[in-house]
Amino acid sequence: MKVQVLLFAKLSEIAGVREVELELSNSATGEELLKELGKRYPGLQPHLAAVRLAVEEEFYPKERPLPKEATVALIPPVSGG
Repeated sequence: MKVQVLLFAKLSEIAGVREVELELSNSATGEELLKELGKRYPGLQPHLAAVRLAVEEEFYPKERPLPKEATVALIPPVSGG
């Protein structure tokens, strides 16, 4: 299945892109998506453990299978004051 991945903030800076299309197995989980993204963009690997996934604008558990044709946003940790 094809999955659109949206990268924000530092993640898009590191990858050099704001959006990526990945081809994953039909039963792929969020964890598998992150693993594949880390292979394609090795500079992202140290940051992927801390990201949250959002599918269709709602937070989504990494261990859950992704819906087909999903758009997945990677939300990096936020800090501020």
